Amino acid sequence: MQVVPRNAAAVLTAGTLMVVGACGGTVTRSGESDTANGTADSTGGHTGGGGASSLGRSGNSPAPEGSVTQCGLLDDLGRCDGFASARPAVDIADVLLVVDGSGSMRPGGEPTNSSRWSALGSALEVVMTTSSDAIHYGLQIFPYPEDPADPIPYECGTLRRCCEMPDHAEMIVPTAHPSMGVPWILEELRAHAPAGAAAVTAALERAYRYFVDGNQAPSGDVGYVLLVTDGGPICNPYVVCDAESCTSNIEELDGCPPEGPSCCDDLPAACLDDAASVDQIAALRAQGVTTIVVGLPGSERYSAVLQSLADAGGFVRPDGSTRYYAVGDENDDGLNQLTSALHEIAGLVLQPCRFAAPLDLDRPDAVSLLVDCVLVPYAAPGDRAEGWHWDDPDDPEAMIITGEVCDRIRYEGVREVHYVFGCAFHPAS
Repeated sequence: MQVVPRNAAAVLTAGTLMVVGACGGTVTRSGESDTANGTADSTGGHTGGGGASSLGRSGNSPAPEGSVTQCGLLDDLGRCDGFASARPAVDIADVLLVVDGSGSMRPGGEPTNSSRWSALGSALEVVMTTSSDAIHYGLQIFPYPEDPADPIPYECGTLRRCCEMPDHAEMIVPTAHPSMGVPWILEELRAHAPAGAAAVTAALERAYRYFVDGNQAPSGDVGYVLLVTDGGPICNPYVVCDAESCTSNIEELDGCPPEGPSCCDDLPAACLDDAASVDQIAALRAQGVTTIVVGLPGSERYSAVLQSLADAGGFVRPDGSTRYYAVGDENDDGLNQLTSALHEIAGLVLQPCRFAAPLDLDRPDAVSLLVDCVLVPYAAPGDRAEGWHWDDPDDPEAMIITGEVCDRIRYEGVREVHYVFGCAFHPAS
C-alpha cells in the first residue's frame, strides 16, 4: 500500500522514503542509516507476530536546511523536526494464571488424556512456549493445599479441605522468574491432581495480595490475571442462597432439582460466591490489574456469572458472542478452540497495535506515522478503517493503529515503526 499525503507525493525506493512537500523540499529516511546530522536514529527491530519490538526512541531536534524544508501540507506547522522510532506501549506483560484445579477438572478422579486438566495443560504449553519472550507467566491453582506435601484428596470430605488455600501471598510460580517460569509452570501442572472445590474468590484475593502487597513485585509493564474455570465460584461458608444460586441445584447433584428447595441450606459453601468474586476483580482493576476470564466446558450453566466477572475485569472478548472466552466441547475441537483462545489472549495482552506516545510530545496534531517507511493515514477513533489515532488527542499516552496495518503487525510482523514530528500527513482532527 502506498499512501499519498495531501499536497505531496510519497515515493518509496530501495528502502528509502522520500516525502516531497508542496514547496519542493524533501524528507529522506533510510532504513539502514541515520538521517542527516543525526536528527533521528534508525534503530531497527521486528515488532508484532507475537514478538516484542526492540525499537528505541530518539530526539526530535530541528533538522538542518537541505534535508527537511517547510512542509506546506497544513498551515502554520513549520518544519518537520525529524524522526523517532516508536516504542510499543507494552514491552513485557505479567500474566498470572489463576486456574481451576478442582475435582471437576478430572471427572471420576482418574487422570485421562481427555480430562479438562490435561487439555488445559496442553493448550497452555503451546501458547506459553511461543510467547514467553514477551509475557512473564506465573501460576496459582485453586484450591491448593497449605502444605504441598499433603495434597487435597479427590474425596476431600470436609469443607476446609475441599476449599483449602494457603494463607500467604506467594504464588506457586511467580511472574518474576521469566527465564524458568514456563518449565516450572508445566512441571506444576503435570504434578497437580485436581481435587476439591472452586475457591475462586480466595484465589483472586491471593492474586490481589501478590500484585499489590507482595514482596516480589511483578516484572512487566502491565499486569493481568487469566482466570480459567469450568464452573462458578463457591467456597464462601457465610453466603445464604436459594435454589437459583445453589450450585447443587444448578448442576442437579444428589437429587437437587433446579426448581428447589435449596440444597445449600446445610452447605452454604456450595452457594455461588459471585458477588465477592466480582468485588475482588474490581479491586484488582482499581490497582491497574486486568482480569481475563476463560470458561471451559462445564461452565455453560454459569455463563451469566462469567459475563459479570469479565465485565468487572475490564477485558471483554472482541467480536465474541460472550464477553468472556467460552471454549467448546471436550474433544479435539475443544482443545483447538482453547489453544486458539489463549493465543488470541496472548496477542491482545501485548497490545501490538498500541505504541507509546513520546514523552516530550507537545504537538500531537503535528505527528505522522510510518510503518516500514510507508505513511499510514489518520483514522478517527471508532473508525475501523485503515489508519491510526491518539488514545486521547489532548493528552495522548499512546498511538493506536487500526485496520490492515494492525493485522499485519499482529500476525506477520513489521520491521520499523516511526513517528515524524512537525508535519501532519493526515487531515486535521
